[in-house]
Amino acid sequence: MSTKTSKSNPSNFASMLDDLRKTNRQINPVLADPEDFLVEPNAAPGSLDAKAPKRLQELYPDIAHYRKIPTELYYSHDAMEKEWEKLWTKTWIIAGRASDVAEPGDWFKFDIGRESILIVRSDKDTVKAFYNVCKHRGNQLVHEECGKGAKSFICSYHSWMWKCDGDIARVTDRNTFSPELLCDDLNLSKIHCHIWGGFIFINLAENPVPFDEYLDPALRRALDAYKFEEWHIVKDVKVTVPANWKTNLDAFAEMYHLHQTHPQGVLATDDHFGQYDFYKNGHSRMIVPRGKVSKRQDDHETINDALRSLMEDSGVNPDTFTGKADDVRDACQKAKRQGLSPFQVDYTNLSDSQIIDTWSCSVFPNLNLNINAEVALIQRFIPHESDPDQSYYHITILSRKMNTEKRRPFFLEFTYGVDPNQDISGNFRPELKHTTVENSEVGFLLDQDLQQIGQVHRGIKSKGLNGVLRLSEQERRIQQFFAEYDLYMKDLK
Repeated sequence: MSTKTSKSNPSNFASMLDDLRKTNRQINPVLADPEDFLVEPNAAPGSLDAKAPKRLQELYPDIAHYRKIPTELYYSHDAMEKEWEKLWTKTWIIAGRASDVAEPGDWFKFDIGRESILIVRSDKDTVKAFYNVCKHRGNQLVHEECGKGAKSFICSYHSWMWKCDGDIARVTDRNTFSPELLCDDLNLSKIHCHIWGGFIFINLAENPVPFDEYLDPALRRALDAYKFEEWHIVKDVKVTVPANWKTNLDAFAEMYHLHQTHPQGVLATDDHFGQYDFYKNGHSRMIVPRGKVSKRQDDHETINDALRSLMEDSGVNPDTFTGKADDVRDACQKAKRQGLSPFQVDYTNLSDSQIIDTWSCSVFPNLNLNINAEVALIQRFIPHESDPDQSYYHITILSRKMNTEKRRPFFLEFTYGVDPNQDISGNFRPELKHTTVENSEVGFLLDQDLQQIGQVHRGIKSKGLNGVLRLSEQERRIQQFFAEYDLYMKDLK
């Protein structure tokens, strides 16, 4: 049969999005249990695409309790203080990338809540984390974002000095201090630090659960297939958001909003039938099928522009393709396996789903990795230091090494706003930008989310909600988040 092709993009893009919203429809019947759905039905038990070992109900027997969430958790100062004491000082949190401290003396500053952390490579084999504070009168040792090749850290106030391994090197005018003031530990206060996948994690607890126990082995094995330690940064933006960090996090924990907030997504994403997997310690995975038109749309034959871009990224020629829209996902998988992708990427370690789909993986409490085979969006939802009605949304776009002579991944520019002229080879590390929602510089897709988040947070404080949010079974990842969150708040972790 001859394949229908889409018309050229409308000149008014907003009008096209409105038209898509109008043509979306409710899907009936729905699955009795969304957790039963498997993106790759023939996935062998124990394979990377297989279901998680345990169901959500097994991990959290009282999960039904978290279908309703008290709104005060999103704006209460008391909740914010309790989170700092019971959550942020006990969990593993991403501070940055090991590539940013590649050589001895390289360092960067990471701020979380009321604390500032100094991350430094003390020697070629060791990265350390310290509280960024002078042991004299509390001045922060470093004030810039990062630095290279430091030999020591000198307090800008009274010139006390520390080596890169945290040992005290100088107490200026030591003889003017009473001896008992200097007889205790003057070295920088250490923080637990762990590197996995090229990411630097820290934990402020005195005796934290080991990282290898914290990150569920089944999830870790699936993520290890990507070899993130070999990927590099092509965009780095930190947005100040007029909303609580949890309001922001919720927006990226479900697909339920895609058809309305991101209507262009229904053209190449099956937004309803995704795979949900849940792991111990609050971590989760949502597999979003790509290369299929949403069931909310009637037309499943036309090779639309979104599908064309995905096909070209995969090495499938849309002009000679004889299948229907619903055949695109399988065709793209096969082309990548056959080495036809123009990016010349080795997909050997990746599963069938990883090759084509978007994997949205959450690491509790505040990290989401939105991963495609060539590009990953790393999202951190960071609490404000004093105001529960504000937070920081830190996105880092990672790219694997690939050939971009013929084309660059569609996701990079259209979705995440990477400048088409920017060097993405890995030879250039873009600077960290600090922005606001009004001019976020996070790209078209994420801007659509940010437009909603401020409105949602204002609404959460309304009396019209009667103090609760209601979560569907498509929002189970949010249910799981609060089930795990509650364990910390109740000192059960």
